[in-house]
Amino acid sequence: MNTFGIGSGADSHLVEGVARAGFGSYSFLDDAEDPKAKVMATRAINHLPVRKIEALRAFDKDGGEIIDLLHDSKTKKLFQKQNYITNGNEFNLSLVLHGEEYQNIHHLMLEVYNPNSDLIELSPKIVVR
Repeated sequence: MNTFGIGSGADSHLVEGVARAGFGSYSFLDDAEDPKAKVMATRAINHLPVRKIEALRAFDKDGGEIIDLLHDSKTKKLFQKQNYITNGNEFNLSLVLHGEEYQNIHHLMLEVYNPNSDLIELSPKIVVR
């Protein structure tokens, strides 16, 4: 859902919150801007599907799952604000994990939910360096 705040009195928290809840975008328009042009430009940009990262699983070299970093109590707060990606955008992830439980991580795999197809998509193996 794409939302628009029109004029100087638009409630920014409401406009942004509704857009996030609806997996969309938000824009603010001045009183002088043409709303039709802004809506059409937003529709052209936002035709890309949004995907939600459901899991970031870490595996050892034998393929055994060690931990789901997205839901682990020590690491889940890293993902609370950035767990949505759009098709065509790169997803950059940099983690420095300290602790014995992370020593044997060999590769990661993302589970990403695509609301357009209602499917969970799996990423290729991401080898950890």
